[in-house]
Amino acid sequence: MELIAQSDLILVFGASLNMWTTRKGKLVSDSARVMQIDIDKDRLGLLRAADLKVEGDAASVAGALVAALDATGGIDPGRHAWRSAE
Repeated sequence: MELIAQSDLILVFGASLNMWTTRKGKLVSDSARVMQIDIDKDRLGLLRAADLKVEGDAASVAGALVAALDATGGIDPGRHAWRSAE
C-alpha cells in the first residue's frame, strides 16, 4: 500500500478501484496518473476516474506493454529499486 500511495503512475489490471481497494480514495495520490485496463469497457472509470482507459484482456495488454518497453530499452532487469532518479 505504501508504494501505491507514493506512485505517480498506477496501472490497474481488471480491478474496479472501489472504496476498499483505494482505502476510500486515500490510497491513490491526487497527482498520480491512473491507467485502467479491463475487458469490459463499461467498467473503465466507473468508480474512479482513469487518465487512460484501455479495453482489453489483462494478459494481452500487459504483454504488449512489456514488449513495447523492451523494444525501446525501457526495461532494466538489473534494477532493484521500484523508482529511479531518471
